[in-house]
Amino acid sequence: MLSEEGMPIGIQIIGRPWKDQEVLAIAKAIESRLPKLPMPTL
Repeated sequence: MLSEEGMPIGIQIIGRPWKDQEVLAIAKAIESRLPKLPMPTL
């Protein structure tokens, strides 16, 4: 997802201690629903 200015918008996912798999599952679910960002030009 990009802002109106064309900058990527990020999110932070925070989970409970020792629940890394839950955090990764949430991140994967979010990522699968968002459009893919184009590779930046250098």
